[in-house]
Amino acid sequence: MDIASRRCASYAHAFSHVKVFSYRDESSTYSPDNAAADRSNKYNNWLKAFVLDLLQRPKNVNAELIFAPLRRAVRIKDLSVANFLLPYLVLHVVIKGEEAEWLMIKEELYGAVFRVLDYLSRWIQAKQLSSSKLRGQDQAEAEDQIRKVTTLLESIPAKVVSNRAIQCRSYARALFYWEQHIRHAREKETDELQETRDMERLQEIYTQIDEPDGIEGISAHLHVLDIDQIILGHHVLLNYVEGMLGDRDTTGLLLPFATEASWATERWGALEKYTEMATSEAGEDFNVSVGKALLALRRDRDPMIFTSSVRALRRQIACSLSRSTTSSIGSFHDSMLKFHVLTELEMIAGTDSDDEIPRHQLIESLDRRLETIGAYLNDKQYLLGIRRAAMQRSSLRFEKENIASSWLTSARLARKGNAIHQSFNAVLHASKLGDDSAKIEHARLLWKEDQHRKAIQSLQGAIDSNAFISHNEMIKANVTVTDGSHQDQEKQQNLLEARAHLLLAKWLDIAGQTNSTALRAQYQHAVRTHSGWEKTHYYLGRHYNNLIESQKNLPPDRQDETYLSGEMATLVIANYLRSLTHGTKYVYQTLPRILTLWLDLGSQVHQKLDPKYGNSQDFVNRVTKVRKNNLDALHNRFKKYIPKMPAYIFYTALPQIVSRITHPNKEVNTFLQNIIFKVVSTHPQQSLWSLLAISTSTQKDRRMKGAEVLSKLNSDAPRSAGAGSLDMKALIRNGQSLTAEILKVCEVGDFPGQKTYRASITKDLQFQHKHTPSLLAVPIEAALTATLPTLTDKVTTHKAFSRDVITINGFEDEVLVLNSLAKPRRLTALGSNGQLYGLLCKPKDDLRKDQRLMEFNGMINRSLKRDAESSRRQLYIRTYAVTPLNEECGIIEWVDGLKTFRDILLNLYKPRGIHINYTEIAAYCEEAIKSDSKLPLFTEKVLGMFPPVFHHWFVQQFPEPSAWFAARLRYTRSCAVMSMVGTILGLGDRHTENILFEEGNGGTFHVDFNCLFDKGLTFAKPERVPFRLTHNMIDAMGMYGYEGPFRKSAELTLKLLRQHEETLMTILEAFVYDPTLDLMKKSDKDRKRRGEGSAADGTQSAQSVLDAIGRKVRGLLVGESVPLSVEGHVDELIKQATEPRHLAAMYIGWCSFF
Repeated sequence: MDIASRRCASYAHAFSHVKVFSYRDESSTYSPDNAAADRSNKYNNWLKAFVLDLLQRPKNVNAELIFAPLRRAVRIKDLSVANFLLPYLVLHVVIKGEEAEWLMIKEELYGAVFRVLDYLSRWIQAKQLSSSKLRGQDQAEAEDQIRKVTTLLESIPAKVVSNRAIQCRSYARALFYWEQHIRHAREKETDELQETRDMERLQEIYTQIDEPDGIEGISAHLHVLDIDQIILGHHVLLNYVEGMLGDRDTTGLLLPFATEASWATERWGALEKYTEMATSEAGEDFNVSVGKALLALRRDRDPMIFTSSVRALRRQIACSLSRSTTSSIGSFHDSMLKFHVLTELEMIAGTDSDDEIPRHQLIESLDRRLETIGAYLNDKQYLLGIRRAAMQRSSLRFEKENIASSWLTSARLARKGNAIHQSFNAVLHASKLGDDSAKIEHARLLWKEDQHRKAIQSLQGAIDSNAFISHNEMIKANVTVTDGSHQDQEKQQNLLEARAHLLLAKWLDIAGQTNSTALRAQYQHAVRTHSGWEKTHYYLGRHYNNLIESQKNLPPDRQDETYLSGEMATLVIANYLRSLTHGTKYVYQTLPRILTLWLDLGSQVHQKLDPKYGNSQDFVNRVTKVRKNNLDALHNRFKKYIPKMPAYIFYTALPQIVSRITHPNKEVNTFLQNIIFKVVSTHPQQSLWSLLAISTSTQKDRRMKGAEVLSKLNSDAPRSAGAGSLDMKALIRNGQSLTAEILKVCEVGDFPGQKTYRASITKDLQFQHKHTPSLLAVPIEAALTATLPTLTDKVTTHKAFSRDVITINGFEDEVLVLNSLAKPRRLTALGSNGQLYGLLCKPKDDLRKDQRLMEFNGMINRSLKRDAESSRRQLYIRTYAVTPLNEECGIIEWVDGLKTFRDILLNLYKPRGIHINYTEIAAYCEEAIKSDSKLPLFTEKVLGMFPPVFHHWFVQQFPEPSAWFAARLRYTRSCAVMSMVGTILGLGDRHTENILFEEGNGGTFHVDFNCLFDKGLTFAKPERVPFRLTHNMIDAMGMYGYEGPFRKSAELTLKLLRQHEETLMTILEAFVYDPTLDLMKKSDKDRKRRGEGSAADGTQSAQSVLDAIGRKVRGLLVGESVPLSVEGHVDELIKQATEPRHLAAMYIGWCSFF
């Protein structure tokens, strides 16, 4: 029997209370009454009988023609033919059959394979899409077919399907149907006790799914047990444990854990005992098999025994794979981990013990492989345990420091996962093996437990005892093979000492246990210990930057001369520059700050010092002179470092660089132009878009500066080395003409009224195809994003872009002109790879702020990926490419498969006969906010008109249970991330057309970022909610609402924002202080849409914006002086977002009732 058939058999067995039909002989006719008599027949007889009966029921001529040969095929072939035909035959009979046949199939489906239900659900989804294009009789017939299939599916009790799914260990399906059961029960208004039992059952299902946030969410809705119930629960648990201990049958279940514990603790005798205890059935367990392979690694045994056991185990895993276990990365995860383990066992066992070099290469390879596992901490710990066991028994004879290093990796992972006791145990093992790095990790653990003074003393004591210096000497003594690079060895040898000094400096800084001079000396000591390590330079620069921030907050008469003269700024820049020459880990923190400090200093050089800083003319003259000297010294540093730095580093901050091209200082301006020249000449196909935007600027001075750089590119870089064989002059000419044509497409054409048009790009928009193809990269995120080097890549030789750049071959003729006020046009570009790419050309809108916000969201995404908990939950913000063409037009990457929240809800409300009367709703809301007694006008009357229906969209869009569960989680989590980030940025105007959802995976997608920095508070109807969390959104998150995944994801995001406050504020500072962007002033579009006049200016100072953001990040509410914890802050924000009074007070176009 094949895998699918075996699975179907198990499903049929699970539905054991349902009639099992018999297949008596080839000529017999299927009869439900006769079939019920014999329940002992095998699944294959039942399946053949059922399929043959359905084949006897053709409903049209075509069916009769093909059913006859199919009956013969079912009789003589194996079960795969019957399995394949079953869902299609069921659908045929349901659509065309009589009611009696429906009832027969309904009874059959109780015991049939779940894939039939999945197929019918998918068919409904596809039929609904296709029927929307039909008209007349065809549409009526399609709707009738949909109704019949829907009626059949709804007639099957969700509770029964869920229970059977649990028996079949299909837990996503069980969850899918059990939630439907709870919703149906709520509609019938069941008693509170029954609902509690239903929620407890839901919690049981969640325990079988790797989703702990859901369990927390359900727990928040369960009533607190009294003391008698708690005691009863403990008695039940104790009885269960005693039963397990007394049941011999549990031995087979416990053996895998015993074998893992044996190899993890290096108890080889116990491992041998447990593997011998395993029966042939239990021996198939992966852990038991790995234990046998480790025993076979013993040095005095034939290596072929180990090799054959690993090969057999690999075959066993491969044979267990099926369509369901490989349908997604998640379902395939366990199998991939097992293959990963087997490969590493072979790597550790198969290297020649007489060859020293391969062993070092092996260790490096193992380290890289560990990183590929990502944020799965438990998997990493499991793999490290097997590695250590294999190293102990391998003929390669690994050094103690190799095994100790593995223990320290385990310690770090456990510490980050808050498994403190496990981490201490791992540190102890590493220390016993003589690795002094364990002293650093031990100090980190003390710091983790808030024993700050003890941690500092421990680390200081290790440094004073020269532990790390002696460790370096030990490494030097053990180095027996050299590659001629003595310098590289020295760098590796004193890295540990540098780590210790840097960590001590950071802790002293945080704890405030020393003065500024001693602290600076400690940071400098770390730099001197290992001058080639980017991290030491970064933290020394950050220390100087903190001094600048502290000086900013002092009164003018108390500010230090080193701050006013720019000396502190030059120290920050100098150290950040050194950091960038050694690595790019901190490029998004350092480069924007370098540019900001440098450009500010350049502006201040020729400005007269404000009298409030000092009235003495000697003081003013001295500060002015020192400023000039510092700027000159800084430019000398630039001449030294900029040529050493690859162009892609500056590409990461190109929008900020380009925005300041009209800087008033001549020398600064020259450097800016040289940097732009360096980037464009090296990466012209990607970066030329930014330069062309300057040359087409509406501001004359910007156009002139852009023309100067283009002229220099034409003369000095006719064929760029970075661009290969590209003709720079031709590329620039083509880029200028293409940009002009796209700008024309944005502006021309008459499209009156509020409707969507389909236009011709040549006839209606006057585009000339002679300007294509172009060698400019298609302006999409995938083509314009530079990759940064990994830890093992060299900064100078790294390739930031693929050699196969996707360029523009042309444009399709049809253009979609959207119905919004600005009439944006969606073009379709043909890429050089043959793919089509949607581009939205948006007129009358400055997209530069959208571009900078996408950069900021990119920084958030990088932080989320690096954080273990966030990465495990796959938290993210959906980003896309934004390419400004000037101050008024630009291109936005079009993302296919999006649907606005408004369209989704309207499509769900329309079949239910629910329509919107804005006048009536507005009147109710106005009245509701007058007093608490009238608030039910909103909570009951208005919201009662629009019951929550958003959850139906997920059921319809993702009919397969595992896809439904994944989509809902993705929606909930992505919604939480953007809610927190949006709150910190003061992002408003989140009405139902600015929030979209991805039809392919359920992810949240935000557009239109005009309303930033709490501008919504200045509207005629101020926006009091921090983000959108209406009843429809809450309902779609599941039975637990905003508890569970939403709350946990929000807490993780806000925690991460606090941890990276400095980076966040650095990027925002460059954003907010950009002189080319008017970020705080409300646009005419905002006022017109709300019917406001021009009196409300809404202008704020840049510093007040940064101060407000900083307060939010630290958890300070308006008017409060005590910061909230992350959990408390999230809770308060949720309360504000769901407060009925706030929702009722929103302007009517925000649709708080949706």
